Amino acid sequence: MSQPVTITCIASAAILRGRFVRLNSYSTGIPVVTQATDGTSATGHLIVGVAGTAAAAVGDLIDVVVQGRVDYAVASAAIAPGTTIGCTADAEVKAAASGDFGLGTMLGGRSSTGATANDAVCSILLSGIRILVA
Repeated sequence: MSQPVTITCIASAAILRGRFVRLNSYSTGIPVVTQATDGTSATGHLIVGVAGTAAAAVGDLIDVVVQGRVDYAVASAAIAPGTTIGCTADAEVKAAASGDFGLGTMLGGRSSTGATANDAVCSILLSGIRILVA
C-alpha cells in the first residue's frame, strides 16, 4: 500500500485533526495553514489537504495530508462511496455540489457498516488537485 503525501505546516490558529485546512501564507518557506471555512470557487480558498495532527495554538507544527488515503476525515452527513467530495464551512467532508472544488473521493465510513453520518469518521482519497464541479 502506498503512503499518503504529507507536508509539515505551521498552524495560524487551533486546528482539529481530520479537518480540511487551507493555505494562509508562508513563513520561512513553510506553509502556514488555518482550518478551512469554505470549499466553493466563490471564496477562492486554497484548500491544501486534511490535518493529520491537531494544533492547539498558533505556531504549532502539524502534518497535512495533501494526496492519498485519509482514514480519519470527518464527514458532515451520509455520503455514498465514490462520491466526489468537497469541504463544508466547518472543514468537514461533504458531497461536492455545483460551484464547489472537488477535492477527492469518498471511500466510506469507518463504522462496522461502512456508513457515514454527521461528525462520523470516514475514509477519503485526496486527489491532490482541485476540480471545479459544474
